[in-house]
Amino acid sequence: MKKPEPPKARTVTKGAKFKISDFVLILLLLFVTFVLMAIVVITSSQKEASAIPLMYPSETSYRIKFTLDLNGVPISGESANTKVGIMEGSTHQWFDFADKTFKESGWTESYSLAAESTINSDFPYYYIDWVLPSTETSEETYTLAVRTTGNHKIYKMIDISYYQIKFKAR
Repeated sequence: MKKPEPPKARTVTKGAKFKISDFVLILLLLFVTFVLMAIVVITSSQKEASAIPLMYPSETSYRIKFTLDLNGVPISGESANTKVGIMEGSTHQWFDFADKTFKESGWTESYSLAAESTINSDFPYYYIDWVLPSTETSEETYTLAVRTTGNHKIYKMIDISYYQIKFKAR
């Protein structure tokens, strides 16, 4: 009786079967690759973000908008009588609109007259265009003092922080 011959070694195997350990190894390699890519993306974006200054460009005009109302009813037609002053919160100095600096005293123009937008008569608002001075390079809170001396006597204070100035440059 002849012994059966052992099967010959094949060089190409169709339908090769993976062991579970092979599958786990592939998943582990994919996970490590993903983590390394995420680290590269995060560190490169942090480098780019740190190059962007955390301040708004100085010597740029920003439109600061506000409303006037009397008991919740919007008021319009008071732009000629509406003055706006700006106080720097940390120093309590007032802005001089003439030389664009904050001062304790000696202002040439301590306020700006507000303009009025009545594009939509149901929602009138007032505004001033303010040039942020070059001395403002850190987080700050500003107080807008708004005073109307026309038909309606209104005085109100509005605090805005440095990072709330998100108006488009004009």
